[in-house]
Amino acid sequence: EMAAEFARRMVDHHRCMVVTGAGPGIMEAGNRGAGSDYSFGVNIRLPFEDGANPYVHESRLINYKYFFTRKLTFVKESDAFVLFPGGFGTLDESFDVTF
Repeated sequence: EMAAEFARRMVDHHRCMVVTGAGPGIMEAGNRGAGSDYSFGVNIRLPFEDGANPYVHESRLINYKYFFTRKLTFVKESDAFVLFPGGFGTLDESFDVTF
C-alpha cells in the first residue's frame, strides 16, 4: 500500500507519469495508485508472465523482448527513480540508475 499511496501523491502534487515494469505486486500497486491516466508500463515478455497489470492502458504500454532495452528505456525516459523493496530484478535495476 505504500507504493500505491506514494504514486497517488506524486500524481496529485506533480501530475507526473508513474512508470513501472507493469508487472504484479509493488509495480501493480504503483500503477493502481497513479491510476490508468498517469501510469506507463515498460513490460518484459517472459514465458511465465501473464502480461501487464490491469492498471496500465494498452496505449501506455511498451513490451520488450530483452532486459537491456527495457532498462535503457527506464533510465533514458525518467527524471527520477523511486525504489521499493523487491527481488533480484529490483537490485539489478538499482545499479543501472545510480550515477
